[in-house]
Amino acid sequence: MGLLSDFTAYVDSLKRRGANTAQETNYSPTGLLNMGPIDKAGFAIDTSRPMIDNNDGSFSTERTITVGMDGRHYNIPTIWDGKEVSEDEAISKARAAIKNGKVFPNFSTLQQALLEARARSEEIGRTRRPEAK
Repeated sequence: MGLLSDFTAYVDSLKRRGANTAQETNYSPTGLLNMGPIDKAGFAIDTSRPMIDNNDGSFSTERTITVGMDGRHYNIPTIWDGKEVSEDEAISKARAAIKNGKVFPNFSTLQQALLEARARSEEIGRTRRPEAK
C-alpha cells in the first residue's frame, strides 16, 4: 500500500472514533511523511530525538505542558531546538508555530489533553526503553 492508502486508512480510523477531520484529526502531512510509531491520539513519535537522562533514572525524549489556547487544550513542547525553555517562551513559540501551520495535539477538554499526554509519555517509554539499556 502507498502513502495515499495509508492516509485514507488513518482518516477513516479517526472518523470511526468520532473525530471531526477539520478540527480533531490534527493531521500533519509532514508528520505522515516522517511517520514513526503512532501514539493513541494519532501523532507520530519521533524516534530520532535524543534521550535525556532524568535525575530519577528515567529518560525523556520530549517534555510538554498542557495549555488552553483559543478554546482548545494543547500539549506543546517545552524543548525547542534542543534547549528547554520557560512555559511563557514555549507558549509564545507554539503560537508562532501554529500560525505557520504546525499542528500540536489539541483536545476539547483539559481532562482529555492530560490523559492523552500521559498515554503518549507511556507509549514513548515503551517504544524507546530498549534503547536506554
